[in-house]
Amino acid sequence: MEAYRCILSAHDFLFYVSKELKVGVPSDMISNTALLYAFNSHTTAAHRNASGNTPHYQEDMARFSIYSTPARLLGRDLVIMRGELEEWGGVSRNLERLTYNAVQTVNNITDSTQVVPSMGHYMMYPPLTPFECFLIGGRGSAVIRLGKKLPPVRAVYQRLENVEHNTGAFRPSHPVNSKDIHQATEILECSVEVMPPAPVYRTSKLKGDHITGEIQGKKYRVALPNPDIYSSIDQS
Repeated sequence: MEAYRCILSAHDFLFYVSKELKVGVPSDMISNTALLYAFNSHTTAAHRNASGNTPHYQEDMARFSIYSTPARLLGRDLVIMRGELEEWGGVSRNLERLTYNAVQTVNNITDSTQVVPSMGHYMMYPPLTPFECFLIGGRGSAVIRLGKKLPPVRAVYQRLENVEHNTGAFRPSHPVNSKDIHQATEILECSVEVMPPAPVYRTSKLKGDHITGEIQGKKYRVALPNPDIYSSIDQS
């Protein structure tokens, strides 16, 4: 089975919405819905010029050949330079506030009481902020597009060695999309964060199908996705 640990590093401000608190605020996790589309950019049938306001998640998931777990903010100061991981102590994980000219959505005009347009703002992660996720079934491109503004994100893939398929209790090395796991999987422990379109387990202890693998002697445990949803993922 092909499985990878992936380190992501945006080369521009990274903006995505995890919750609405007057303004859209990103969590320290990235839902794997966006990651699935980014890593499966070769799946042309899932990338439409226009599809109206109705998403095609179930239809697209059956076409994806690469499964991605949700990503989490990496505590280690790693950046991607020249396609390689490097230690760099200047990595910021603090959200930055970027303003923009706001237009009223009701009448499409700016605030008439002011000479200048009213100002809105986004909360974004600064460039080079590192994230980590795990892939099953293959790897994506060296550069993907991710987030609301689709900034370029560099990706380094580390292949898991000595991969074994297991069934039983385990603690995943990654956040878990609650709707992706096998129906027979038991949830023994979890801390939940609501992130549309599905709740994500920030940390968890599960009992079910998973794989274990190693990178430079460190062991990782990855929950396997439900094959009824991701029918094109090679889990053999």
